[in-house]
Amino acid sequence: WNDPDWQRRYDLLFLSCLHSDFDRARQISHYWRRRGAKTVIGGNFASTYPRLCAPHFDAVAIGDPETTVPRIWQDFCRGDLQPRYQAGPYDPATTPTPRFDLAASQQILPISIEATRGCPHTCEFCTLTGLGTRHRTRPAEAVVRDIVAGRRAQSRLAAWHRRNIVGLYDNNLGGNKRYLRTLCGTLTPLGVHWGVCVSFNILRDADLLDGLARAGCRGLFVGLESFNPAALTAMGKTQNVLSEVHAAIRRCHDFGIVLMTGLMLSPTMDDLAYIDSIPERLRDCGLFVPTYVSFETPFPGTPHFHRLARQTQPAFLPNALLRDFNGYTLVTRPRHATPEEFVDAYRRLVRRL
Repeated sequence: WNDPDWQRRYDLLFLSCLHSDFDRARQISHYWRRRGAKTVIGGNFASTYPRLCAPHFDAVAIGDPETTVPRIWQDFCRGDLQPRYQAGPYDPATTPTPRFDLAASQQILPISIEATRGCPHTCEFCTLTGLGTRHRTRPAEAVVRDIVAGRRAQSRLAAWHRRNIVGLYDNNLGGNKRYLRTLCGTLTPLGVHWGVCVSFNILRDADLLDGLARAGCRGLFVGLESFNPAALTAMGKTQNVLSEVHAAIRRCHDFGIVLMTGLMLSPTMDDLAYIDSIPERLRDCGLFVPTYVSFETPFPGTPHFHRLARQTQPAFLPNALLRDFNGYTLVTRPRHATPEEFVDAYRRLVRRL
């Protein structure tokens, strides 16, 4: 996405950020508040820590935008903007069709939408768990409506991938198998290709993978996270079955689906020998190169964060700032190595991969 026009004067700005970008969001808010604008922050961080956000923004939106943004806009137009807006119950039917005309110049894949929201699993490191576990599904017909609108918004001269590849932003499209089967049947006639995030249990279901492939799914992302059983247990990643990873990857390939996955190094559970063994483990399971390798990070508000914060011995490294809780800066004190040794092992792993 392009940077905002810093020379332009705005009346009302909506901002959202990751935990590690909160300081930058505050700076942006301050910049335009000094120029007469009203600023609103929403998203996971604002929903988790609204009191922390309040001094730096004119309004804080807590929860889903479908019920907060219209009220914020109406109050702003009346000159009666409130400091806090709490979302009401989420109604999937109220999610509007995106402005694909605006996304066309901003995204490589402009047809990117959401079919479900949330995830039924309770992984300790996940901000969704911190907000409260839920999984909501949109009507399959509404998803098709949005895809058709997105294709219509693209010029006939647009590149093939911009008209025929759809990105689904779902946290876990596989959170409801019955819905996923229905959605696949609805998407099949469109003839589009698409990719999405699912949980590992979907990879164990050959019939469902067949339905995904027939519906045009060509890429799946799964949080493999670790080959260390103790780390997976500590993460609450009970849906991952390490003994079936190789078969799951091969099954995806048999159906013509590329499997992408991420790995995390657990400072509290992993030792240096395990980190050095990861390339061989990847080769053995047929994955070879993960999409990313990061540190398991205690994002503020998650069960993982609160568990570490309650420990008698300091679990966080000295001088760790909020901006450091980004997944790629070590903020947790390793249990089986010094911080320097753990970071060196991470760098060595990344070079080998």
